Amino acid sequence: MVSVYTREGSPNWYARLRDPRVPGGEDRKSTNTRDRAKAEEVAADLQAKIDREIEGLDGLRWLDAAEDFLARAKLKDQTHRGYSSLVAVITRSSLGNFNMKMLAHDDIKRFVKERRQAQVQVYDRATQGTKPTRKGRRVSDASIKRSLSVLSAIFDWSIAQDLHGAPGENIVSSYDRSGLTESKPHDRHLRPAQFIQILDSIKNEEHKRILIVLVGTGMRSSELLTLQWGEVDMPSQTIEFGNLDPDKTKNSKSRRIPMSAVVLKALAAQKTAQRDAMKRYPKLKDTRYVFANRLTGDARVHLGYLGKRVKRMSGIKSYRNHDLRHTFGSWAIQQQIDLIALSKVMGHSDLSTTSRYAKHIDDTVAAQFRRMQVPETAQPAAQSSGFAKTEKRSTRKRR
Repeated sequence: MVSVYTREGSPNWYARLRDPRVPGGEDRKSTNTRDRAKAEEVAADLQAKIDREIEGLDGLRWLDAAEDFLARAKLKDQTHRGYSSLVAVITRSSLGNFNMKMLAHDDIKRFVKERRQAQVQVYDRATQGTKPTRKGRRVSDASIKRSLSVLSAIFDWSIAQDLHGAPGENIVSSYDRSGLTESKPHDRHLRPAQFIQILDSIKNEEHKRILIVLVGTGMRSSELLTLQWGEVDMPSQTIEFGNLDPDKTKNSKSRRIPMSAVVLKALAAQKTAQRDAMKRYPKLKDTRYVFANRLTGDARVHLGYLGKRVKRMSGIKSYRNHDLRHTFGSWAIQQQIDLIALSKVMGHSDLSTTSRYAKHIDDTVAAQFRRMQVPETAQPAAQSSGFAKTEKRSTRKRR
């Protein structure tokens, strides 16, 4: 039902009309009557007229635009998977395969409300479908924002590529997202004792090597899974990550990562273990990847299983694999490694991203202050404080 309202200084009722052809997707018109019941009838007639006009529009359908975007836009594999998943979420919602010229702010608002009431879905191997999580967690505002970002990106794509029936403007970009709360940043680093606790709790030697390389290089989990032996230079103790394929890095730039003796030892052990495993897993013979899937020889998809195992075995319930990247940055700053050099090693495009780790030097600074020598008793002589004794100035007038 179309809503009506009154304006200050006007005796007539006004109608809010859904019209995706106007900026914001909503038009407001006077019903030219003071009677509310009659105003609602007029508003309904106006909305019906708009709807009939819109039905004749040759608009681009959502799924057609999304498929074109996913097929032709240059996206990294991980980004492509994420976008594909969110396209499916939008399509399964009340929006469906909508006409992109007809989308209005009210439709987006309804989608946001619907997602807030939905539960997080997980993949069910038995049915090869999705089901709600056991904990019944609601979809977060951060997740809804990602959906809106995908929606907006595909609108921009359809307009930029001038697809047939594309909308004239990106209605999603003007939607007010201030009601969606910001997610709390998870910027946690481990103390050395905690990392030792994790290593001691893990029994699988390859898993230990993965954790050591992550914390010793600052690589992202996705980067480590695609790391190839051709990028590891043992003699120079350097990882030339992305030198074989720069597009697999987050910012499409290769970078040099120096290896410490501990990381070098872990990778040497991994090479030996991989060679020994070739008898049982023939696919490893032709693999390019440092931490390959033993059955296929391909790169592993994710390390989610390892994160869950660390939580369970070590007792550190808040642990995430990405914490090891934060830990690398924090430990480097605490050991007075140059911020610019650290930024290059971690692959940050903006130095301000690296500077986040500077806040973790508080512990180091506190330890330095605790070691500072302070006299236990005050010195009796004024000269001992480093100040000369001031002479009394004569009050007698000079003649």
